[in-house]
Amino acid sequence: MVHMDDAAKCGYKNVMIRTVNSAVVVLAVVTFTLLRDSLKSLWVAFGTGNQFRYIPAHAISRSLGPRKCQGLPFFHAFAGCDNVSFLKVRERKVHGTHG
Repeated sequence: MVHMDDAAKCGYKNVMIRTVNSAVVVLAVVTFTLLRDSLKSLWVAFGTGNQFRYIPAHAISRSLGPRKCQGLPFFHAFAGCDNVSFLKVRERKVHGTHG
């Protein structure tokens, strides 16, 4: 988001971010709300392979409005899918007498 802010300050009007992390998409939508006077469009190239998409973060941000965009990080953190889905712990059993 720092680079996006810097690009806006340098006069760029159209910005694209490449990511595979859904949290970055959420933050892009929120950040565009803050930079909408400087930027015309913000695209997020998201995903890989068959799941690759270009997401118009600017359109989502404008559609939701600033107030709803402010709540997006909370809802993503609360209901987002960025978690560890499997964790396996291996313990070594020690045989013998305890003393």
